[in-house]
Amino acid sequence: MKVNVIEPFCIGKEHLINNITFLKSLLDDKSVIGINFYADKKHGIEVLTLLRMTPEQEKKVNFIPIKVVRDNFFKRVFNEVITISRIFITSNKSSVFLFLSVNETSQVVIKLLNIICGKKIVLIPHAILTTLNRNSCSGRYSWLKKMLCFELWLKILNSKKIKYLILGKHIEVRMNELNKLHGVNYSVIPLPYLYDEKHRNIRHCSEELIVSFIGIGSKDKNIEKFYQLVNKYKGTIKFKHLGVLAEDVKYLPEKYGFNISNDKMIAFDLLQSEIVKSDYIYMNLEKESYALRASATFFDCINLGKPMIIEKDSFYYENEIITVINNVGISYDAQVDLYESLKRVSSEEYEGFQENIYEIKRQISNFDYGEAVLND
Repeated sequence: MKVNVIEPFCIGKEHLINNITFLKSLLDDKSVIGINFYADKKHGIEVLTLLRMTPEQEKKVNFIPIKVVRDNFFKRVFNEVITISRIFITSNKSSVFLFLSVNETSQVVIKLLNIICGKKIVLIPHAILTTLNRNSCSGRYSWLKKMLCFELWLKILNSKKIKYLILGKHIEVRMNELNKLHGVNYSVIPLPYLYDEKHRNIRHCSEELIVSFIGIGSKDKNIEKFYQLVNKYKGTIKFKHLGVLAEDVKYLPEKYGFNISNDKMIAFDLLQSEIVKSDYIYMNLEKESYALRASATFFDCINLGKPMIIEKDSFYYENEIITVINNVGISYDAQVDLYESLKRVSSEEYEGFQENIYEIKRQISNFDYGEAVLND
């Protein structure tokens, strides 16, 4: 079987681990005889550089760079029509088409073209699902946005040949609450992640406690509250932001008089190394924002056995991956002294956090993403 793996939206390092995981799983599947991988040139190089392949697997992958347009709505739609049409026309009809991401316009293009082409298609929606929680059809070109909106086209032109992969049980629950999955062919899978099978590092806390924030610092991850903690606990806890600031919070260094964020995204190997050096990872994800999206930060922690500081009332995969907060770290209330809370954790408790996290990793790391793509 041939599989066409298409990344129509991401550039550079975006969704890097997600996309590597799918390619790796498909390469490991003996029924897959070849993969055409379509992506932005820089993104494709990033993926293939980190994808550890045997010489035999390298022969299976044919990388085909495509143009990704994001700066203009009409140019983007035109480019998606041309690119997806070309891929459909030049590919074997019996092959599978995996779209590693999908937005409101690409979903429309794919479904309309498939009326004619009749391909077997798998779609993976990411942050676009958050538009189901709000009115995203207002402002300029609102009439056009209503015609193309993700929610509308999610419900129509569905068939057994088109399947959606939902990245988490909590997303399925929320979509059912909103009545958005009726008539949709879908499967629920864990967020794709490239687990390091050999990594198991049970360690003690540092003398100087190190607390890190992973990834893009944004409002829905409460990066400003992290900056407030830095300001409050200077000299007692060492804080690191292993990532960059989102555009809407670039003012934070000037506001607080210091900058702990990076100017650009750090390399994956360096990120892992810095996570390992940290004692805790700070988690404060807005529940409303993450009801319809996945958090890679949780899986970074699970992969490297890293205990977490989880703010009270924030999103944390409750009863889906983590059953009790205290088994993987501490539940933190802003009214309580963070330094004292961390110091009260004994060496035995801290090791217990790590053991529990590695047990979670053992349970979820063997998921077969290739099978989720290939099976009906």
